[in-house]
Amino acid sequence: MDRKFLSRLTFKKGNSTIERFIYRNGTDSRLYKSLSDFDNNISFPVEASETSYKGCGIKSAQNVLRYFDIFMTQDELKKYIPTHSLPGTDSIWSYPDEMVSKLQKILNDKGYNGVITVIRHEGKHNDKNFVLNMLKSGFPLIALVDKGYHYISVVGYQGSIYYVHNNWNESKLNKIDTSFGPGAKFVNFIASNIPFFDDNKFKEGTFITFHGGSIDVPHVKLWIDADYKKGPFFVSENISNFKDYGINDNISSINVPAGMKAVLYEHSNYQGKSIEIYEDVANFKNIGFNDMASSIKISSVTPADIPRVQLWIDADYKKGPFFVSGDIPDFRAHGINDSISSINVPAGMKAVLYEHSNYQGKSIEIYEDVANFKNIGFNDMASSIKISSVTP
Repeated sequence: MDRKFLSRLTFKKGNSTIERFIYRNGTDSRLYKSLSDFDNNISFPVEASETSYKGCGIKSAQNVLRYFDIFMTQDELKKYIPTHSLPGTDSIWSYPDEMVSKLQKILNDKGYNGVITVIRHEGKHNDKNFVLNMLKSGFPLIALVDKGYHYISVVGYQGSIYYVHNNWNESKLNKIDTSFGPGAKFVNFIASNIPFFDDNKFKEGTFITFHGGSIDVPHVKLWIDADYKKGPFFVSENISNFKDYGINDNISSINVPAGMKAVLYEHSNYQGKSIEIYEDVANFKNIGFNDMASSIKISSVTPADIPRVQLWIDADYKKGPFFVSGDIPDFRAHGINDSISSINVPAGMKAVLYEHSNYQGKSIEIYEDVANFKNIGFNDMASSIKISSVTP
């Protein structure tokens, strides 16, 4: 396999920097702990045999934690992750919410506090794109399969094959290839088929995913919470449906590196209201797009491409900005109709604001910054805009 399809993921563990490598070629995605492992075709994980067995949940946790250089015995993990059993059987299980909260605590205790976030997802049964997108972000994930009887750790995808650790018992700890089709029984997962499981704690299509670190390809970072918390989700290409990532209508902040543009859309397939973003935004409430995004387009830009006109919802350049790089015939498409109260217009540019969409109604030409549209009689009136350059 060619190194040109490798991306490097780095994340902090205390004062140390951990690096991992992701092979991303089309839909193929495999995880490697080092370049040497990649060159020798040794994909994660390299399994260590252990005689103790405390259930597939704890075994899945043990496998995934090795990716973070956390090496714990199952007995040690059992001190964190509760297990339950049915009298008279050999069944051992852990509830998904217990897995998530205790995995997060382990990561926090072992040097990843504030670095790696653990999240539970539901309703993702038979959803190949969701699994692929998680792997492409550089992390393994844990899935609940077999009608809720069984946890597996998912570590790669190639062709039509998912690479998993089956984790059932000591005889099945070696890596196997399987499909998320009938063999894994994702579609058939119904918690009520298992009388000793609590239906309120087990849900169809349950996954446990890990997020954090930084990938060294140009990328935008999406965050669930404001101020860049709970995430990030790395984006280096267009995504037509955030449901594939489990983040639909859930994004509240963003990092956009210099030289890139992110266009967020209200609906999937790049439909509905949209907003162009060229820099970090710590709180989407300030741009009127909180928990609204369902798809995204990513592109590179030159300094000349970056819009210089900035529109603001409130006077004195507050609540915004909305960047404008060209004519906009209808502010309703951006969710800012009849809402603009201040503007930045740099030297050499002209903004013409119109009272109605499609450049109709009253208009006003602006050649410089205006801190309060009440002073020019145009507060909360603008519905379209034209941008042009002017000579001194």
